[in-house]
Amino acid sequence: MKLKAFKIRNYRSIIDSGWNYLAHDNITALIGQNESGKTSVLEALYSFYEGRINDDILRSDMTFPIVFCQFDLEGKKLTELISITNIPEPLRDIFGQMEEFILVREWKEDRTSVISIGDDEILDYYHKKETEKQGFENRIQNEIKELLEKADKIVSEMELAERDKLDAKNELNQWHLKLEEAIKTQKKARKPDDKLIAQQELESVRKIC
Repeated sequence: MKLKAFKIRNYRSIIDSGWNYLAHDNITALIGQNESGKTSVLEALYSFYEGRINDDILRSDMTFPIVFCQFDLEGKKLTELISITNIPEPLRDIFGQMEEFILVREWKEDRTSVISIGDDEILDYYHKKETEKQGFENRIQNEIKELLEKADKIVSEMELAERDKLDAKNELNQWHLKLEEAIKTQKKARKPDDKLIAQQELESVRKIC
């Protein structure tokens, strides 16, 4: 396995080197004026290998380095070099057919780094999975939102029903008081006309109660 090409971002004066391929005859020269970044290229490749950086290589905008390295397997298969036991089934065929691959080392604010495979087919697979995951999470969030809205509506309806029940109870209590008052009035009535009026009032209240 040998280095075939590299790309460097955010390393000292290098913003984005683009892909640079090494010569097929294993003799590659770095040519440029002083302070053009030749040493930075070598240091970036060394940082990729070591996984370490220091504050001297950070750019003034505090963006952190990313180094891409493309490796030629020299006739071997990637599955001969790494275990694919924990690799998702759809990717195993891709790994089995790869004759070269890209590794990406990216540094974080705490100066630690993560390394990942940067081949398009593999990135597309995980991008698709991430999109599916995001879509699933969005559907779940929407369903939860709908359930909460329905729950709020039910609570509001229950509160309204409870208020209606209380209003009805109060109204019924008032009519009971009127009924008791009508009974007392009917009992106290002495004159026939007063008795008739009291009786009619009592019957009217009883029909409502």
